Amino acid sequence: MLNLRRLSRATVLGMTVLLGALLGASAPAQARTYGGSFTPPFGGDFPDLEWSGSGKFYIPDACEAQSTGWYANSGPTCGGMTISDGQLVFTSIGSSTTTDVFNFGSAPVVNMYVDGGGLHGVESTFIGGFTSSTYNMVGSTPVWFWLKFEHEIAVGPNLSVVQLYFNAVGEGPDCIVRGNCSVFGASENKAILILTPVPEPASYAMMLAGLAGLGFFVRRRQQR
Repeated sequence: MLNLRRLSRATVLGMTVLLGALLGASAPAQARTYGGSFTPPFGGDFPDLEWSGSGKFYIPDACEAQSTGWYANSGPTCGGMTISDGQLVFTSIGSSTTTDVFNFGSAPVVNMYVDGGGLHGVESTFIGGFTSSTYNMVGSTPVWFWLKFEHEIAVGPNLSVVQLYFNAVGEGPDCIVRGNCSVFGASENKAILILTPVPEPASYAMMLAGLAGLGFFVRRRQQR
């Protein structure tokens, strides 16, 4: 039987690292998950409205490993990029009270920007429409709100911005592209999309193994 009391500190640490690696290898990831968030003021037609949002972004491992550049969401290497668990939140600036929360299960992605083995930029189609009973245009015209992740060179070659559009209910986003919506507007300020990698199972396994090793040393010292 293995006597843990006689093992050196280096040996135990080595064992914990190996255990973490084995646990992580037992469930290999097929795609990296990124958490994304954005918080700009809206301004313009809705001066008392603040909006923010978040979501999860999935990029295939094979695409994340590509050299720096923009890649289309297609083919065996980069196909399968998605946005999911997204949320758009409206807040009243004056009272800091949440007024509307819109959830979207998943949304299509057109392109993604990879740099240094990580996801830095996303381009999407229009995501929506979300109808708010709190904020309407002048004359109580019901409007749809649409999110769109865009690439803007002025902001940075490897960054995405988030734009919020609105148009009259009953008109889809096609009229936004054509520029002939009967009611149309866009957020006065664009938000920078902040992307942060979510730790994979292997990282959690390494952390748990390290904590287990630390607990062993603490217990051993107390027993002495």
